[in-house]
Amino acid sequence: MTEPTLRDYRSASAADSRPEDWRAMHALDELCFAAPFRFTRRAMRRFAETPGAITLLAESSGQLVGFAIAHLESEERDPQTSDPQASDPQSAGTQTDPSQSYGAQPYAAQLPEAQPYRAPAAQLPAGRVAYVVTLDVAPDWRRRGLARRLMHALELRAHAAGADAIALHVFPGNLAALQLYEALGYQRIGVAADFYGDGLDALVYRKQLERKQSG
Repeated sequence: MTEPTLRDYRSASAADSRPEDWRAMHALDELCFAAPFRFTRRAMRRFAETPGAITLLAESSGQLVGFAIAHLESEERDPQTSDPQASDPQSAGTQTDPSQSYGAQPYAAQLPEAQPYRAPAAQLPAGRVAYVVTLDVAPDWRRRGLARRLMHALELRAHAAGADAIALHVFPGNLAALQLYEALGYQRIGVAADFYGDGLDALVYRKQLERKQSG
């Protein structure tokens, strides 16, 4: 198999847009994750194309074999003073209390469609933060360094865009993902109860982006 190459996603508004990209991303997401953790087709496209999104695709022989999406927070937030339960998810584009807003449906299907996803403020460090929405790698390409390549490229772009740190949620049962993120220097900073649905908690991880990464 040909070594994958990375490229940026081309939104529908771009002159060289490729509408098949988000469809391929949705198909790969369904292959990678069980039902409670998948994105809907609509959510996938909006997450990939929302203003400020960093969306990277990995392709081998013309086929999508992996991708990653991150959203950059538009302003600084102080986790000591921000109250995620006091914000309006429809106006601010944030998930407030996962235990109240996420039930049996896949969590992505219930996010505000017109806004980028933002993690609860109290779980993130102060400063401008990039949030990893998803990291997907085709089964045949796992344990071959592709996930690391995607995360490294995502971090570089996030830092170049002004992020001081990067954060993500991960299901405790996803041991491969936990090992990857911890090997990459992410630190566990909390737990989001029922984040993926009733009884499906998420671990919250973050990593400080060093200045040298801007190169």
